[in-house]
Amino acid sequence: MEVQIIERIPISASPPPTSSPSLTLPLSHLDTDRNLHVTFRTLRLYSKPDNSPEKDPFLVISPEVVSAALSLFYPLTGSLHCREPGSRPEIQCTPSDSIPLIRAVTEVRLSDLASCQPDSPFLNQLSPDLDQADNTPLLALQITRFSCGGFAFGMCVRHLLCDGAGANQFLGCIARFTRGESRPVIQPLWDRTELLGPRIPPTLHVPIDKT
Repeated sequence: MEVQIIERIPISASPPPTSSPSLTLPLSHLDTDRNLHVTFRTLRLYSKPDNSPEKDPFLVISPEVVSAALSLFYPLTGSLHCREPGSRPEIQCTPSDSIPLIRAVTEVRLSDLASCQPDSPFLNQLSPDLDQADNTPLLALQITRFSCGGFAFGMCVRHLLCDGAGANQFLGCIARFTRGESRPVIQPLWDRTELLGPRIPPTLHVPIDKT
């Protein structure tokens, strides 16, 4: 079983997050934990309902839809940046940043995957993979169309940027825009210094034993 890559399309946020040459976003102490310096991959499978007209997933989940979602989740288009060697990484965003959207096809039917194990080499072909080099994207998406009309939607993202819940919010935003809705259920917010940073002024809470 093989997957054929048709094209790799660079998708930028539209409108771009900033009109200035670059925008730097700080990360919190939690984000810079070495245990989070990994990528995680997800895979969603969709079958074509019986007696329904066949729709090309490449036209439904279009570059325009992904671009509109990225305009709200623009840190996903950025790159890791350190001001000095060994310093804390930051996210740097520019108007020209993009993420790869991979379009692929396979002659396999969705029903053929019933016998696949989670570590199946074929399933690994349905979701993009990113290495840990500093010059690689923080996010990659892949749409793979099956011969039966179903399709797979794969994603790979750097864990320091978001967890599974945050990734679901981004994918949910793509789904809502695909259905023609105007905004996500939860408006994304990047304020990690305020929400996850140390208290200002520093505060120490000491539990009191009342026994």
